[in-house]
Amino acid sequence: MNRRSVTRLPALPGLAAWNANLGPAPVYAPAAEAGRIAEGSAGRNSGFMIDLNREAIGFAGAAMDDYGIDRNFFDRAGKVNGAASDTAQAHNRSYAAHLASLGEGSEMHDAQDMRELTGSAYYRSRLYTPGTVMLQPAGYIRGLAAGLARAGVTLYEQSPVTALTREGAAWRLDTPGGAVSAGRVTLTVNGRLESFGFEKGRLMQVFLYAVMTPGLDAEALKALGGQSRWGITPSDPMSTTVRRNDSGQGGNRIVTRPAPRWRRGTGSARARWRGPPGSCSESSTTVSRSCAA
Repeated sequence: MNRRSVTRLPALPGLAAWNANLGPAPVYAPAAEAGRIAEGSAGRNSGFMIDLNREAIGFAGAAMDDYGIDRNFFDRAGKVNGAASDTAQAHNRSYAAHLASLGEGSEMHDAQDMRELTGSAYYRSRLYTPGTVMLQPAGYIRGLAAGLARAGVTLYEQSPVTALTREGAAWRLDTPGGAVSAGRVTLTVNGRLESFGFEKGRLMQVFLYAVMTPGLDAEALKALGGQSRWGITPSDPMSTTVRRNDSGQGGNRIVTRPAPRWRRGTGSARARWRGPPGSCSESSTTVSRSCAA
């Protein structure tokens, strides 16, 4: 096929919370971005870079060094698997044994250690895995974009690609404001790939929902206790992810992503999301965000 027309453009309801916390974004010089830098999927995820993919983490860390990205946005904090039940603790023990079989190190910590970390007596234990990263995703992507712009890369914002056309050895990318040509095109669009005519009927969109608190004042921080920055993934995969950020990451806030639930026969994320006032949704593929009124 020499031409692929895009059947559906991204719709991003509401603000991207991580990006909004950082204040107004710079306008970059006229890669093509359908919206603004860090308003799309890159700024709408939990920021846990926790898969043990050393090459990917090394690449992202090298980019931080090369482009002068704020180190608060790329925190080599490691991964904490929190356990709050007997079943969850059994998951952690099994995971630790699996890591040991792969030659990967880990550390088991007790309830007191978890209380010192979080300020809460809720957790019974944690399994700590070094070497992974917690991102402030919007801050990291903003820093990467700024570094690329300084290096001479042209970034076209608010320029959704509406068609790809093969012209000899090159591809022409049409946008509402014009067209560019390139010998090779990389589509970094996650689940939006189907809109470009690829993998039709083969992708499943998964939406997860998160709530970010307003900025916490000194009184609230004192009452919380614990450390100022941490992130916990659940050892039981159907449990809740919790993260606390500090002023270096856009404000003292807590982000909570509750356990997911499967509902049959639902429509779009915007139509089916019925969360509490001020709560927002994200997706692990298109990573959009819907906010309840």
